[in-house]
Amino acid sequence: MALKDHTSVFPVTHWKAGPLPGYHALALKLTYLTHSAAGNGTEHRSQFFAFPPEMVEALISELQKQLDALQNLDKGNSPQAKH
Repeated sequence: MALKDHTSVFPVTHWKAGPLPGYHALALKLTYLTHSAAGNGTEHRSQFFAFPPEMVEALISELQKQLDALQNLDKGNSPQAKH
């Protein structure tokens, strides 16, 4: 995922997840930061998002794939990798 110069990024600081009884879904709620011009972070909480089981599996798979890519980038940028 490429981010352009003007793309806002909101760091996630916490999440809550669990089964959503009666909906055959998993609920996910994120806590994230926004930054003001003064440089302070303001914490916000999202609504609960409902994911069916198939989408949870796809999300886990995609997150693992992206985590592996990030870790490979980090390895390529380490001082040991530059020898």
